[in-house]
Amino acid sequence: MILLAIISGIAMFIPIIGPWIVYGAIGIFSILIGNTAQGVLVILFGWIIETSTDFYIRPKIAVQYSEIHPLVFLLGFIYGAVTLGIPGLFIGPLILGITCRL
Repeated sequence: MILLAIISGIAMFIPIIGPWIVYGAIGIFSILIGNTAQGVLVILFGWIIETSTDFYIRPKIAVQYSEIHPLVFLLGFIYGAVTLGIPGLFIGPLILGITCRL
């Protein structure tokens, strides 16, 4: 169980797909040890929580403090992380926001 926690902690640093690895690993592990309902619920709730934070909550909070369209921030979060990794989560929306204002 400690090994799974260490792997999960390391995987959370991978942008975009990291949380999916964590939820999937914990869910599959629970299913394999016999807790089928718990494993399915972990995967399902992990998918719902991760989708809502990445695609709704994060851009909504960012838009409150600026005058830039939410789609610009959403694209910045997704493609910034994909292209630049962890720093891209912060740099991506910033670059798109500055170029959108010009």
